[in-house]
Amino acid sequence: MTQINLAEVERISATSKRPRFALCTWLALLDLVGDGEAWNGERNELAAHVEALLPPGRYEARAAARIERVQDVRKREASAHKSLDEDLATLAPGDEREAAGRFHHAMIRMGADEAVGHPLAQNVSRTLSELRVAGLVGIEYIDPRGEAHTKPARGRTLSVSIYRRDS
Repeated sequence: MTQINLAEVERISATSKRPRFALCTWLALLDLVGDGEAWNGERNELAAHVEALLPPGRYEARAAARIERVQDVRKREASAHKSLDEDLATLAPGDEREAAGRFHHAMIRMGADEAVGHPLAQNVSRTLSELRVAGLVGIEYIDPRGEAHTKPARGRTLSVSIYRRDS
């Protein structure tokens, strides 16, 4: 069971514009970290974990609009895949055509996934910044070569280090 202490609660409530959401984010991070000191993953993964800790029905008012937006993005994605397949069919068969197809299909999927996102992802980013200001977390973005950066970019993985406070 994940536990937080009074010093952490006081820091979060003093620095956050949304203390309840920030507490849920902190609990989600502690749960994801487990016995370790850092968590590496995607912002949307953290957002889904935070959402599971929020009171039920909190975001249902926006759910219908999100479903409609997701369906629209997925329709455009399917259309883009079909158009790409038609364009690739005009090229001579071979390894280069196959490689180009895989690359461009992956880019279409990645763009659609980014457009869909998670409804809480922006709140999670803002809250992580607040937790960093509170001195509770350190945030880095790790590129595929394993190098750490301070700014997010496509292909970089979020890495959050946890700094526990004594009561």
